[in-house]
Amino acid sequence: MSAGSETASGGRDPRPTEPSSSTLPPAPSSSCSSSLPPAPSSSCSSSLPPAPSSGASSDPPSSSSEEFQQLLEKAVQMYLPANYDFEVAKSLRRLNAECSRNVALQLPEGLLTWSLQLASILKFFSDTVEHVTILSDVTYGACCVDDLTAAALGCDFLIHYGHSCLVPTTHASTFRNARSSQNASSEAGQTVKGLGCLYVFVDILIDPLPLCDALKRNFSPDTRLALLGTIQYAKCTLAVKRHLEQDGYFRVPPLIPQRSPLTAGEVLGCTSPKLPEQKIRNAVSSAKGDSESPCGTASRSSGNSSACCRNPDFSACSSSRPGDSVRREETEETSLDVEDSAHASAGLQLMPLGREEEERIDEVIFVADGRFHLEACMIQNPTLRFLRYDPFLKRLFRESYNHALLHRNRQAAIEAARSARSVALLLSTLGRQGSVGILEGLMELLDKRELPFCVILLSEISPQKIKPLTKQIDCFVQVACPRLSIDWGSGYAAGGRPVLTPYEAHVAFGDEKYRDVYPMDYYGKDGGPWSNYNTKAGHRSGSLAPVISPEDRKAQLRARLLARQREQRHR
Repeated sequence: MSAGSETASGGRDPRPTEPSSSTLPPAPSSSCSSSLPPAPSSSCSSSLPPAPSSGASSDPPSSSSEEFQQLLEKAVQMYLPANYDFEVAKSLRRLNAECSRNVALQLPEGLLTWSLQLASILKFFSDTVEHVTILSDVTYGACCVDDLTAAALGCDFLIHYGHSCLVPTTHASTFRNARSSQNASSEAGQTVKGLGCLYVFVDILIDPLPLCDALKRNFSPDTRLALLGTIQYAKCTLAVKRHLEQDGYFRVPPLIPQRSPLTAGEVLGCTSPKLPEQKIRNAVSSAKGDSESPCGTASRSSGNSSACCRNPDFSACSSSRPGDSVRREETEETSLDVEDSAHASAGLQLMPLGREEEERIDEVIFVADGRFHLEACMIQNPTLRFLRYDPFLKRLFRESYNHALLHRNRQAAIEAARSARSVALLLSTLGRQGSVGILEGLMELLDKRELPFCVILLSEISPQKIKPLTKQIDCFVQVACPRLSIDWGSGYAAGGRPVLTPYEAHVAFGDEKYRDVYPMDYYGKDGGPWSNYNTKAGHRSGSLAPVISPEDRKAQLRARLLARQREQRHR
C-alpha cells in the first residue's frame, strides 16, 4: 500500500497510509505493565505476534477505565489504517459479553493485510479471548461467511469483516447448536452455546464534500439523482444526501433506494434495488441490433466501458453550465474495457413509461472503486444513466453496459439447455454461497421433467473443474453466484455445454418466461422462486436456513429416493 499523497484537487488521498517511523509515537516499552504486543512482522503468517514479556503484567487495565480506552485508541491508531473503521471497541464488547475464548476472524483479501494486527489487539485487550484463528480462504462476499468452518475448528465466535449481514447471525450459529446438543447430554446441566457471529462493515471514511461539489457543478437544480454504492460507502452516500439537503441546491433531494433486506443504498453483485425507469420496448428482439444506447453513445462490441473527462484533474469534471461535462460525448476510453463479458450499453429502444414527474430518476450516482457491484445495478435498471464516483481518484466516470450482448448470450445458453438429456447441479461449498433450498427447488424441477441429474459439490466453480465432466453431462446449473454465468458464461461453456443460473434453469426447464429485464434479486425478499428467500422446496430458504443434523438429512434423502422409485414404478 503506497503512502497517502496530496491529490490534484488539494485534498488528502483517503487510502490508508503506511505508518511512518517519523510520525508515529514510539512503541511502548516491554517493561511497562500496560504495554501492547509488538507489531506483527509482515513475513509472519502462521503465528500471532508475541505477547509481552513475562517480566511485565500481560493484562491491560480494566476495560471500564479511562487508561484502557486511551491505550486501545493508541493501538488502533498505530496498527490499523486511520480511515478504515474496524469497530474494534464494539468487537471487544461483544467478545466480553459472550465470554468468547476461541475467536475466528474472516476477511477478504484486501483486508488480510491487517488480520494479524486485529488478532493481536483483540487477544490482548479482551478479558476472555485465549485463541484467535484467521480464516484465509478466499472470501468474495457476505455469502461466503464461513461459520461452518469456524464451528468445526472449535471456535465459539466469528467476526466477518468487509461485508453486510447477508446471512442472519441467528442462522449462522445453528450448526454449532446442533453439534453441541449431541455432546451436551453427557454432562447434566451443561449450557449449549451456539457460534456467535458479528459482521463488521469496515466503513471507509471519506470526505463527502468533493462529491457534493461535483454534483452541483455538473447538474442543474432540476436533476433528480439516486445515490448507491457498496456497503463500505454507505455512510458516505448518506452524508452526501444530508449535505445536499441542507444546501438546498437540488429542488428534489437525492433518493437512496433500498431492496430489502439490504441496507439503504447497498448493492450486491447479485442483488440490486429497482429504480423508477423508462419502459423497454422489444428489448429482447432488439438485442441483435446495434442501435444507440440510452446514454447516446454508439454500441460497442468490446464489452464494459467507462469514460471520464480528458483532463485528469478532478476539477475537470465540472463546467460553467451544470450537466455539460458529464453529458458531453468527447470522452476517452479507459483500461476498464473487458472483452466478452457481456456488458456495454446497446440495443434497447426506450419510450416513456408515463410515470408521475416526481418519480423519475435522471442519473444514478454510484460510489465505488470498481465496477462489479455497479454492473448488477445496471443490469437491473437498463434504461437509466450511470455515473461512478471513485472516492480514491475523486473523479466521475460515465459507465455503460452491453445489455444486448447479455440477453443474446444468456438466451443462447437457455436454448442449448432445453435439448439436454443430462444435467449436473453444481452446489458451491464456499461458506454459505451454496443454497440448499435453491438446490432442492431445482431437483424438484428436474424431477417433473424426468431429466436425470446429479449433484456435484465444489468449493470454487471453474472451467478447469467442469471440463472433465462435459463428456457425460449436457448442461450445468450452478448454485453459487449468478455472476459466474452472466460474466463468464462463454468461458465456462466448455465443449458447448451451457452453465445456467437458477433463474435461467427455471426458464429452460420450468414455466418461467424469459424477462426483458434480467432479474438481479438473488438475495431480495421480493425475488423469484430461484432466489434465497423464495424457494418453494420445503420449509427452508437456502443459505438463510438452519442446518439440520446428519441423521435428519439421511432420513430425508431416503424418503425422497423411495418416493422417486414409487413414481417410476407407477409410470
